[in-house]
Amino acid sequence: MRFYFVTNDKWYSKLHRLIAGEKSTHIGLIFFYCDLNIVVDCTKPYGKVYHLSTWLHKYRKISILELPLNSHIEKFFYKKIVSENVNVHYDFKAYYYAWIMAIRKFLFKIPYPKKNKWKTDGKLCVEILEPIKKYLTDFDIDLMDIDLAAISPEMLFNILKDKKNIRVIE
Repeated sequence: MRFYFVTNDKWYSKLHRLIAGEKSTHIGLIFFYCDLNIVVDCTKPYGKVYHLSTWLHKYRKISILELPLNSHIEKFFYKKIVSENVNVHYDFKAYYYAWIMAIRKFLFKIPYPKKNKWKTDGKLCVEILEPIKKYLTDFDIDLMDIDLAAISPEMLFNILKDKKNIRVIE
């Protein structure tokens, strides 16, 4: 399973990069079991599944991390993530809250809060990992105490990149 940290040239991605000072603005999970090359993506207006080549036409790669998994575990993760993310609406309230907190940090140097107070039952892109958080602890990746709706893709990258079971690809 790979974590693709990406961006694009849409105005809100450019603004995010400027205000947050971050390179990546989005994340997708790539699954390779049985040579599927599938991307699961929590995006506007709802979570979707793409073929990798189609998805990469929408985004520019910034960084890639890999969690090597055997095909049985990768298939399990894929099914959990698809069942709990695909066709789930985007969490616009949490998105707006994240923007307000990013602007606040930019203007006043106030750190991001630990919780996203406007989170609903929808999904932000980083929340794609929510269905497998408890299983990631088996790989020494503990995200249990992190509100994924309160962190950016770049923050997630910085959490994951130094974990012993994660490989930095790009």
